[in-house]
This record gives sequence, C-alpha cells and structure tokens, in this order.
Amino acid sequence: MTYLKLLFLLHTFKFCFDFTDDKLKINENLAKCQEFETTFWYQHHWFVNYGIDEFRLFIYTTPYIRKEYKLFPSTENFLYNFNDENAFDNVTQLTLYENLNNT
Repeated sequence: MTYLKLLFLLHTFKFCFDFTDDKLKINENLAKCQEFETTFWYQHHWFVNYGIDEFRLFIYTTPYIRKEYKLFPSTENFLYNFNDENAFDNVTQLTLYENLNNT
C-alpha cells in the first residue's frame, strides 16, 4: 500500500522548515510553496503559510509550532489562511531586526 493511500489516516500535520541560501532563487522556491495552496490542503485543514526575505525562505503550518519568530525588514509573508487569529499562539519570543547586519 502506498503512503498516499494511507494519508487519510493522518489527522495532525505540522511542520516548519527554513531554507537559507546566498543565491536564493525566489521565483523557483515560491512556485514550490504555492503547491501548498490547493484545495487538498484546505480540505484537510492543513494551512501552510510561507515567508521569504533576502536570504531565507521559511514554510510552516499554522498554528506556527516554534516558540520564536524572527522578522526582518525585507520579510514578505504569504498567508494562505490569513484569518487564523491563533496562527502565532505558540510564539513566546518575537525578534525584530532593524537591518540584515543584526543576524
């Protein structure tokens, strides 16, 4: 039996990945992230959001599972489920950077 056939048994699906690269191919990676914006994910209530800045792409399910959230001036967030008021309930530390030299 394939994994796809067993997928209906999965009820909870949470993840948070960061991808860092000096030569981040923004368009190529954004296209990959947009694959999580289909009705399949929405029907299962697996809401995947992603963000990108000058050197990092991060993709995560909501609610965001990490305790710390880092925000850079260049960060762009792409929120598929933007009405989720509990999206960052797990965050206890917010780090705001003024410029990229503070990393």
